[in-house]
Amino acid sequence: MNPYTAELLSGLLTIIAAFFICAAGRKEK
Repeated sequence: MNPYTAELLSGLLTIIAAFFICAAGRKEK
């Protein structure tokens, strides 16, 4: 796996994690 793919995957995981945190925060309210 080349560095570009790893960086892209890392960024995607960060976005997904932020989305789930936001969704969880909305459910609590």
